[in-house]
Amino acid sequence: MSEVISIKQFKKKSAKKKSSAHLDSYGVEMCAQMLDLQISILEQLHLETENFLKQLHLPLHKFTLDDESAREYVSTDLFDAFSGGDEMLCLSYIAHMDKTEYRTLAFADIDGDDVGIYVDLYKKSGKEWLVYAGNGVWEQGPGEDFF
Repeated sequence: MSEVISIKQFKKKSAKKKSSAHLDSYGVEMCAQMLDLQISILEQLHLETENFLKQLHLPLHKFTLDDESAREYVSTDLFDAFSGGDEMLCLSYIAHMDKTEYRTLAFADIDGDDVGIYVDLYKKSGKEWLVYAGNGVWEQGPGEDFF
C-alpha cells in the first residue's frame, strides 16, 4: 500500500511563530517546524498502518508498536531525513497470532515537497520472513535477520 501526500498537508496550521527581538531565531523555528512535521508524519504512518490492517481484516488490537522502532523513530537524524539522506522515518508494529509472528513496516519516503507513505506486512514462516504481496499471496521476504 502506498500514498503520496503533499508535505504542506503535514504542516500544522495552528503553529504560532515566536520571535526574539534580540536573538536570531531562524534555526530554532526551523527545528520546531521539522519536529512538528515529524509528529505529523508519525500520526500518518500510524493511520496508514491501521487502514492497511483493516483492509486485510486483521485484528488491530493484536498489533503493538515495536519499542525499538519507536526509539529509532524519535532518534532519526531529521536534517538527513528531510534533505534526501539515508535516514528514513519508519514505524513497525508486531503481532503474534496462531503461533505466527506478524510485523508491519510503515515508512515515509521524503522527496522534496512530497512524502510517500508505504506500509508492508511480513510474517515469519519458520526462520524466514515472507512479505504480503496482495490478494492473499505471500512472497519470499527479506530473510531471517531483517527485523
